[in-house]
Amino acid sequence: MLTTTVAGVDSPTVAALSVSFRRTLRSENKSPRTITAYLSAVEQFARFLEGAGMPLALASIRREHVEAFI
Repeated sequence: MLTTTVAGVDSPTVAALSVSFRRTLRSENKSPRTITAYLSAVEQFARFLEGAGMPLALASIRREHVEAFI
C-alpha cells in the first residue's frame, strides 16, 4: 500500500517514501553499501509496523512506534 487515509487525507507510507529516500541518498553520492544499509533499515521498520498492527501512514506514526521498533 502506497498511501493510507488518515483523517480524510492521504498520507504516504514508509514503503512509498523509500523510493524517494533512495533517490535522495544517490543524489548525495552515498556509497552503494550505505544506501543498502539505510534502505534495509527502512524496510525492516515497515515490516515491523505491519506485523505489529501499527500504523503504516507517516502521519500516524508516533515516537512510541519507533521506540518499540528500536
